[in-house]
Order: sequence, then C-alpha cells, then structure tokens
Amino acid sequence: MKKPLAAGALLSLLLALPQAAGGGEIPLPAPEAYRKAVLVFRNMGAIPTYADEGRWTIRTDYSLTRLTEKEADCGGRFGIPFIKDRKVKTAVAYEVRFEDIDGKRSEMHLKIRIDGYVDVYEGEPSADGKGGGGKKLSCRSTGELEKRFEEALGR
Repeated sequence: MKKPLAAGALLSLLLALPQAAGGGEIPLPAPEAYRKAVLVFRNMGAIPTYADEGRWTIRTDYSLTRLTEKEADCGGRFGIPFIKDRKVKTAVAYEVRFEDIDGKRSEMHLKIRIDGYVDVYEGEPSADGKGGGGKKLSCRSTGELEKRFEEALGR
C-alpha cells in the first residue's frame, strides 16, 4: 500500500522540479543558425570538439565557468546550495543540433552538461598529507544558460 503512494509522491516531486529549456523553433535556417552558433561559442570561450556542418551539430569541451544558483542546481547541505560555496568549481559543455523545418526556420536541440566539484582543501595538502580531497557534484541547468544561448543566437 505504501509503495504506490511513495512512487506517486516521488513522481509528482520530479515533475514539479524546473526543467531546462532545450531549444525549440528558431527563426533562422539551419545552415545560418549553425554558423551563428560557431560564433556564439567562440565569443563564450567554449572550444568545439566536434563540428559537423552536414548534420549541423556542434559539441564543445568542458570549460571552467563560475555559475550561480540561478544558473545551476548542484544540490546542497542543510538547506544551503553547494553552488554558493567559493570552493565549488563548475565546468560547462554544450551540444547543439539544428534541423531544417523550411527555408526560413529550424528546430534547435540544445543539451548542456555541468560538472561540479567541491575542492575541500583548495589545492592544499590534507591533514594526512595525501593531497586534497573533494566531492563530485551532480549539477543540472536551471534553464538560464539555455535562454542565454538562445538570446545570443538571435542577435
């Protein structure tokens, strides 16, 4: 009796979490959107590791980016988001793909991956002398980075 209730509560909690906007229809043909995306990534300092003009797909390598709690959710402890801690380092990687709808519009599919890490000793050796310790964080975008990319693409 309790298992279906708990599963339903978990499902409703997951549905209530903010979902990242992963693109949508844009008023540019796919080849032009692809060329603009290359420029946007260059201006952001992101390094493309894969670019296929035939498939209109670009992937970037992770680049160190200081994020705020408005941009990413990396969890927290005692109600305080980890992202507020100055010891948290974040890196962001992008993947964007365009599909032509017609000669004037295209569909954009955008994925953003965020790696977070808490550098407990900030490069200093730990008390046992074995080096720094740390904790990997599971971070996800709140949708702000996607909005910013879409705005930059529209300029």
